Amino acid sequence: MSGCSRNFGRRADLWADGPGRTPRSITEGGGGAAYGVTRSGDAAVAIDDRNAPRPDVMVFDQTGLDVRTVEQIPVEKTVLAVEVVSAGSRLADRFAKPALYAAAGIASYWRVERDENDLPVVHEFWLHHESGVYAPSPERPLHTGKLVTSVPFPVDIGLRELIEA
Repeated sequence: MSGCSRNFGRRADLWADGPGRTPRSITEGGGGAAYGVTRSGDAAVAIDDRNAPRPDVMVFDQTGLDVRTVEQIPVEKTVLAVEVVSAGSRLADRFAKPALYAAAGIASYWRVERDENDLPVVHEFWLHHESGVYAPSPERPLHTGKLVTSVPFPVDIGLRELIEA
């Protein structure tokens, strides 16, 4: 998979570090929002004065932000937080960080883990607006083999290709 072959919906303009890498920005077609993408803790999400976690991947509305210099993304601009679970981050990625993200109003949270064959699987969560906590996606809560969703924007990614790149 090349860095520009990912299908993010009707139209996507992607800039990545190379084949199989996380895109730096996503532009949804039809004059839609221009989203910025951070990875590997490049930037924190500014939840409040005492909480600024660094998601493994974060997608945010970059309108009005200088993405070259910003170190903390305002929480109201964050549309998706993604955590990749490892042995050392299991509790934080499954409980602490999702609780912070949900309380701050981030609408979508994905948790990436490895299955019994050591392949990535994605748990997709949507913020339940009445309870203020994440609930499994009603469309497809667990993605194996392929991540296909329309929230927060259309995505179609072969998960095996992420580790083979």
